[in-house]
Amino acid sequence: MTALKGLAALLLAALMCIGFSGCDILPSEEFNDYDVSAYIQALLDSSYHDDHRAFIARIQATEDSAKANNTTTVENAAVNFCNTYSLSPDDQQMERLAYQLLALVGNLEQVRWTYPQYGGQQVSRVLTLSQAEYRLSTYFSAEQDLKSYAQSPATLEQLRQTVSA
Repeated sequence: MTALKGLAALLLAALMCIGFSGCDILPSEEFNDYDVSAYIQALLDSSYHDDHRAFIARIQATEDSAKANNTTTVENAAVNFCNTYSLSPDDQQMERLAYQLLALVGNLEQVRWTYPQYGGQQVSRVLTLSQAEYRLSTYFSAEQDLKSYAQSPATLEQLRQTVSA
């Protein structure tokens, strides 16, 4: 009986070692040459720099699907940011943030947000790049291009103060 318990313990220990070793002992031939860092870099370049070449080559996508992926990636980043820091901005705060997002993300053409009103009805708003630039020049008397506010933290703070006034 003791020998049987010892053999069971040895077998359990061997199984645990295999389990803790991860994929090294039983590698998959399918993913041996897959470079995850290159995929992540291509995804980020596509999403934030509007450079889709590496992303298209890596996953054999079309340019349209790469551009659609931009929207999803940026939306997910914004949602995750708000969820991580337990933020629930109101409509005015979201509009002020939209100006900053449009300035910071080079290929961003619009910011869309949805929030619940009292009674559970969903309200969606959109601020496009052209609307934001028009409002900056007309209502806030800003003389510089919206994207130029991304040049430094100081100019971004200037934009924040301008649209908060």
